[in-house]
Amino acid sequence: MLGLREASRGGASPLYRRQLNDRDYEVRLVELQEYPEFRCRLQYRSLKDSPQYVALSYCWGDLPNRKSLVVENSRVPVSETLLSALEQLWRMGNTLVWVDYLSINQHDNDEKSGQVRMMDIIYSKAATVFAWLGTADHDSDMAMAVLGASKLSEQVELPEEIEIACDAVIRLFSRPYWTRCWVIQEICRARSPVIVCGERSVPWGTMLKRLGELGNSIPAQYAQHLISPLRQMRYREQNKLRANTETSLIPLLVLSRRSLARDPRDKLYALLSLARDGRVLIPTPNYSQTVEQVFFDTARCMIEDHDRTDIILLAHRTRGVRNLPSWVPDWANMHSQPPPWVLEFLNQRSPGRIIHNRIRGKTLEVQGFKYDTIIYLIDSEAYETEDENTINPHPAMAESVTVNLCMGLTIGVGAEVDLITLVRTLLRMCNANVGRISLRPSRLLNWLGHNSERSVGGATLARCLEIFLKSYVKSNNDGRDLVDPVDLERTQLIIERGFERLERLRMAFAVTRSGWLRIVFRDAKSYDDIYILQNCPVPVVLRRHTSGTLILVGDVFVSQNFRETTMRKPENELEVVYIE
Repeated sequence: MLGLREASRGGASPLYRRQLNDRDYEVRLVELQEYPEFRCRLQYRSLKDSPQYVALSYCWGDLPNRKSLVVENSRVPVSETLLSALEQLWRMGNTLVWVDYLSINQHDNDEKSGQVRMMDIIYSKAATVFAWLGTADHDSDMAMAVLGASKLSEQVELPEEIEIACDAVIRLFSRPYWTRCWVIQEICRARSPVIVCGERSVPWGTMLKRLGELGNSIPAQYAQHLISPLRQMRYREQNKLRANTETSLIPLLVLSRRSLARDPRDKLYALLSLARDGRVLIPTPNYSQTVEQVFFDTARCMIEDHDRTDIILLAHRTRGVRNLPSWVPDWANMHSQPPPWVLEFLNQRSPGRIIHNRIRGKTLEVQGFKYDTIIYLIDSEAYETEDENTINPHPAMAESVTVNLCMGLTIGVGAEVDLITLVRTLLRMCNANVGRISLRPSRLLNWLGHNSERSVGGATLARCLEIFLKSYVKSNNDGRDLVDPVDLERTQLIIERGFERLERLRMAFAVTRSGWLRIVFRDAKSYDDIYILQNCPVPVVLRRHTSGTLILVGDVFVSQNFRETTMRKPENELEVVYIE
């Protein structure tokens, strides 16, 4: 068409006449037109004037597969996803839309920072937020029909129909849209979100009801990894004022750990408005800072101003290619859930004590004390050496083995597993021919077998375990019959699953200098030290650097009794620990 220009997306683009006035809550709204072809104009409006508009939530898509859209007499390259979304909104009767790619000058970092800070207001003020999943495919219409039905029975009745419908729904929730971290804020802040795929649309609330009716027909991983976090966050957002359920940034980061962002900084910025401490930790998103600087500043603020020393327990599990101190989490690399003994404390509202740690340069200064030293790790490989029998066990080895091993294995395995069953099985293994039981790790089991008669405090290891078991039964008997014979095969399977879970949690068994058997992060090595730090709920493994400072290696699993006793020490007995 004559008179059209190719628009540059840079700051000098004729597409944007001027910068937006953030103080006046100014935004650009995209006015959709269709004469003589589908095109757009930009309106500068203040949210104070309550303009009537809708907002688009979508997945940007790849610009290599780009189309062009006429905006303000300029041809602008846009993704096929965005073009199809705008065309569908036009067909649905929407003419004034806020859409980030066009409403924000993406090459003006100052404007982008200001608009991102306003994003929660933009989506909450919109009459409707449309979540665009993409164009229709061979079974998306079926999935949308099932999710939009007033009753599930209207669409499916027979078992084979339910199976087909579930497959279609699963594919719908496998679309890239659900992986975006910005979706979380956009849906949570929306007054009335609507899901759109092709020419079909379904209100968010209706979709959730139909998903609930489908129940166990949909594999758990889809509900858990995709829609469940989004549903949880929207529920929290809608009820936080009434029920005082505001959540801090750290649990939100854990909950949204599988979400993706083109810009790693958005893993933080996309959640700020949903967290009660988001604006305190990061007052204004700053796209002029490097990713490393944003991540470092966030960790520093959490530790120095909010006494959240416990965030260092995320650092070793998120370590990637970025140049960060060992104690700073890579907030964009939180792909796996922290272990339960860490997650329990990250979800707490505030730390136990106000310590006021300091950070000088890149070094964290925190009070604590050295508790023990790792001698070696017990891995899952078979062993042939006899030096395993030379360990001089601590007098409390029986309790250490029982609590650390059994509690470490049972966490998350299943409610049917109890401490008694596992301890009794360990006792039987200690008195049996270990070679007949093919469990992992073989080194640990062989050690238990070889040392069952070792003297510990005047009694054999097996006898110490038995005494501990009896005291446990006496103090925890709730009326059940605890002396039934143990199902060895069933318990063997449970223990194997426990070891597998331990492997997934990236933990390993280690023997320490004082003779304890500990569960430590598997990157630990011989002669690494175990430290207890103030305001850090579990011990950590630190490694001595050539400069004399320490590097964080990982966490250590301990029992609740250990946390309540051993981890407490008078302040005059603490030292300053320097971690780089």
